Amino acid sequence: MIASSVPIRHSHHRHLAILSTPLPLHADEQ
Repeated sequence: MIASSVPIRHSHHRHLAILSTPLPLHADEQ
C-alpha cells in the first residue's frame, strides 16, 4: 500500500485525489 511509503495523512489525500480526479491530472500534480 502507498501508506507504507508516505505519511498516512498525505496518503489519504492522494487516495482521495486519485478517486476524485482523472489520471492525467493526478500525474501532472505529482
